Amino acid sequence: MPVERRFPRLYSVIFPFLIYCSVSVLSLMSLCSTARAVEAQCAEIKFSLSQQATFERQAFDARLTLHNASPLPLTDVKVELRFLDTQLQPVLASMESVSSQASFFYQLLAPSMGLSTVTAQRTETLHWQIIPTRGAAVSATTRYYLAAKVSYTQGERREEFDVQPVAIVVKPLPELTVDYFLPIEVYGDDPFTAEIEPPIPFMLGVRVKNSGASPSIATTIESAQPTIRENQQNLLTQWKLLSTRVGAQPAERRMQLNLGNIDPDSARVGRWVMTSQLSGRFVDFTASIRHGDALGGELTSLIKQARQWSLLHDVLDTRAGRDDILDFLVIEGNGLRLFSSEGDDTEVSDVSIDTTSQRKDHYLSLSLPKNAHFRYVKIDDPWKGQKPLRAAYRGDGSSLPSANIWLSKTRTAARQWHHSINVFLPPGHQETVIAEFSEPLSENSGQISGRVFYDKNGNGLVDKGERGVAKAPVTLKGTDSQGRQWHYKGEADRAGRFSFDKVAAGIWHINVEPLTGFIDGKSSLGNASGHAVAGGISNIALSPGEKVNQLLFAKQAAALSEVGRSDLEIKWIFPPVMAQSYQPWSVMLIVNNRSPLSAKDVRVQVPWPTRSISYKKSRSWSIQQGALSEHPSHWQQGEWNIGKIAANSQKVLVLDGFMRLNARPQKVNFFAQVGSENPDDNLDNNVAQQSIVVSEYQQKNPLNFDFNQWIEDKLAALASKAMSKP
Repeated sequence: MPVERRFPRLYSVIFPFLIYCSVSVLSLMSLCSTARAVEAQCAEIKFSLSQQATFERQAFDARLTLHNASPLPLTDVKVELRFLDTQLQPVLASMESVSSQASFFYQLLAPSMGLSTVTAQRTETLHWQIIPTRGAAVSATTRYYLAAKVSYTQGERREEFDVQPVAIVVKPLPELTVDYFLPIEVYGDDPFTAEIEPPIPFMLGVRVKNSGASPSIATTIESAQPTIRENQQNLLTQWKLLSTRVGAQPAERRMQLNLGNIDPDSARVGRWVMTSQLSGRFVDFTASIRHGDALGGELTSLIKQARQWSLLHDVLDTRAGRDDILDFLVIEGNGLRLFSSEGDDTEVSDVSIDTTSQRKDHYLSLSLPKNAHFRYVKIDDPWKGQKPLRAAYRGDGSSLPSANIWLSKTRTAARQWHHSINVFLPPGHQETVIAEFSEPLSENSGQISGRVFYDKNGNGLVDKGERGVAKAPVTLKGTDSQGRQWHYKGEADRAGRFSFDKVAAGIWHINVEPLTGFIDGKSSLGNASGHAVAGGISNIALSPGEKVNQLLFAKQAAALSEVGRSDLEIKWIFPPVMAQSYQPWSVMLIVNNRSPLSAKDVRVQVPWPTRSISYKKSRSWSIQQGALSEHPSHWQQGEWNIGKIAANSQKVLVLDGFMRLNARPQKVNFFAQVGSENPDDNLDNNVAQQSIVVSEYQQKNPLNFDFNQWIEDKLAALASKAMSKP
């Protein structure tokens, strides 16, 4: 009786998946002191920081089905995959995860123990996962073919045949470089002094640069909290995460950074703002990469290298055409280098020795020499840190960004503070920088105030007719700059307003106590830093003389009608040119509904500094699935009444106006908060706040910028991004 043979077929499917890369960072913090002993004491604490990078990439799913229709089993079954180029010549592939010249990594997923026998009248399927390496498609889409050779024994006969090749198309892959930036010194409590010093926030930065020919999709870096590996002196230490930023925008306060898509020849940056309970210097910082073997290990890695740098300061490249995202000024050997947020790296010249200074009253004039590179200056602070820096101006009258001039201090061998003034400027001719200082503010001259209100609809906003909660108990706790602990108790007045005056500089936490019949609703930071949760705001960093006066605490009835949940996000988009007094200027405010459900009665409160800003008109657009149209929302000064926002759509408000400020440059705070009828579990993205510096009016050098074209380009980009979403 003849035996029927059915040849197996090979199926190939392309699908995206996540590949994980574990990055291990080891840092060493060293603290030294001469306290309590003649000889110097040194304390060392070793920390480790584990991170995981994820991104989508191309892979292939291959299945080969063997159908045995005969009454005899197939034994000693062997299947050999063959990878071929366009000329049908063999291409190297590997099942090993070590680095090699292979163009593909592949592994058998099922059956897990392999296949040696196909019993009579049965069908068996082999399933492989195939991942191309960086060498498979360097700069352009490349076609390959996948074939197979199958052999088996049936009865006493050995059979062998080839499976018809099928085409697979490999796209170019991204190639990533991960750079970490860690400050040289962090400030907290010095364990060798009697007083308790409060921690000062510092920045841990990361930049992911894509030098490949294809975008890196959904790039995310997730970190664990730093953990102590070694602490022989048993020093008390604690890390605290204050905030997270991606690019120029605040992100959810967590150790995960969602950097999004990174296009070829571009980069994305993120920052974690943290505090350390201990003061010290990071004297050793190393990073290593370990790739998961299950997905090809070193063979399929898209991360070319991970590097670490000593961060001198976050600065801003103010040259024309650059973005408004802070860059990294780092120490490289005996020199300096600027790592741009856009991906390029540039030499920086230290021109301190060639810079002259002149002090007069509260002003310090610095004359910087001509240089073809970026310029950095560090000189002694003549006021030894006693006077706060108020503002700085360049010779052309423009304001110097606050990131580009800063005060610093370091410990000397004699355990004394040495204070310095630092300046960062772009390449250029000889020019003058004038720094303005103010008299020292009183230690207890700050203020923290706000309001407790009855939020009837649970949207977190103070709507018309919503009254204050009288006599609500409020508690303020904190640690001042001298390390002293403070605890205040107060209560709101009949209108729900409260105020704590003569508050010292330091880190503060404020809570509104529970009330019978109410539950805590949303809290709003107003113009404060920190982190808001229901019923409280923590980690408010208060500077001497600073007034934080827009805190809001919502109280809701214990039982609210249950409606669908929402996830609203609000953010500002500013033009790439600095605002100038009495010159037309535009700004965009965007509200996203990231929920699969529509949000009802969406409103935005915008407590603008109305004495400084005049408005000419406002325009509103709706963007949904790539469709861009005018939106009939109602805006009046102080509130933007949107109404309903469909699921996964966004609204855009453009405000045109000009600043009415005094002659000298001033800082203007932009703040907005969104709420709706729907409860929102994610409060971190309901508030948008950012500060800008407005330069003085320059009659001979007015703004030369097409705001209408900028608005059209931004709206088109937003619509295109919405269209690309699944």
